[in-house]
Amino acid sequence: MHCATNNNRNNKKGIILSNYGMQQKQQKKLIDQALHFVVHTLYSPKSILHLVDQSCFLERVLLERQSPIMSNTVANGGQTELIIGDLYTVEKEIGRGTFGRVYLARNRKTLQKVAIKELSLQMAHNAGELSFVEDECRLLKQMATDFHDNIIQLFDIVLEEHNGQPTLYMVFEYCENGSLESTYEELVDGLSEEQAHSYFVQIVDALDHLHKKHHIAHRDLQLQNICVTNDKKIKICDFGLSTRFTPGKLTSNQYMGSAMYLSPEVHKREWYVGPELDVWSAGVCLYKMLTGYMPFRGADRIMTGSFTVPLEEEECLSEDCRDLLANIFHPDPTKRFTIAQIKNHRWYRAAGASQ
Repeated sequence: MHCATNNNRNNKKGIILSNYGMQQKQQKKLIDQALHFVVHTLYSPKSILHLVDQSCFLERVLLERQSPIMSNTVANGGQTELIIGDLYTVEKEIGRGTFGRVYLARNRKTLQKVAIKELSLQMAHNAGELSFVEDECRLLKQMATDFHDNIIQLFDIVLEEHNGQPTLYMVFEYCENGSLESTYEELVDGLSEEQAHSYFVQIVDALDHLHKKHHIAHRDLQLQNICVTNDKKIKICDFGLSTRFTPGKLTSNQYMGSAMYLSPEVHKREWYVGPELDVWSAGVCLYKMLTGYMPFRGADRIMTGSFTVPLEEEECLSEDCRDLLANIFHPDPTKRFTIAQIKNHRWYRAAGASQ
């Protein structure tokens, strides 16, 4: 991050664009398409992002920010303070992703805590995955116009220069309790069936919204990508591998996601629609929450098509829960439960699942 003085801080609008003109021509060419997308699509004067804080729902028209704003570092009591977009003060690093860090930061105006995901466009290009960054931005922008309480909310997007490299910062709502993966790791025998039921209902409801309202398949649903708030509300996050689909049409055979969460057709490189993958992955999440184990004890069984689910070993599960899992884990996607069938199942409809 470059250092900024008080005299030039007010002139940061549009600096990133002129600075790019002075960078290496090769680098500019590599990411020109991504920059054009970010500046002209996400930062269109007609674009609206909905911002949410703890007390109210706000709308923010991006007419005030027709171009991205540079970040800066300033001295604060002898310590260096990182400020992103002249609005978010970074407090600490809370994680690392493929193309950058994840920060806990605070909105300088509202004092609201936020999570900021850093994406190096150069690194994404070098890995041949720049298109996934663009797709994630598009999908997040689409979802921002139609909120769901169990999907992580995008607050802002800032484009800046970091060590001479173009970097995208996505600003999200912050979930205090981290991921469900962390919650599970703190337990010995998994969650109670009642608590797992509560989480699973929220997961399925969010997937139903994604599939019906937006025709978006997550394709990387796992406990690590499901966050938890202080009031036990879950938030599905990380849409880096997500894609739009056409209902009823086989549109992809891409191998996406974490191997132990993937359905048989993905491992076999068969064509799929999208929602059926999320259903399978949701079942893996439920099974692991309940038992503390993955439902398939070895990647080799998945890769060879030996999908024997050891439900008989899990005597702690109720009969209704076992029946639901068996229908979710059908290796034939045409016979696998749909979201609608899951929501109509006895275990799902129960006010509270009991053992």
